Amino acid sequence: MQDNWPKAPRGRWLKCTYEKCGFEWLYFGGRNWAECPACHSTVKVAVAQRNYRAS
Repeated sequence: MQDNWPKAPRGRWLKCTYEKCGFEWLYFGGRNWAECPACHSTVKVAVAQRNYRAS
């Protein structure tokens, strides 16, 4: 494989941890915190990823 191939962003499925929301989305950011596109609450990426897998 070539070294100069463009790197594709790897998305992660997250689920909002806010109990009244529960929105699921594909997150492409590389940060530790993400903002829910539906309710705009801030969620920790690791917790939201675990929340998606648990449901």
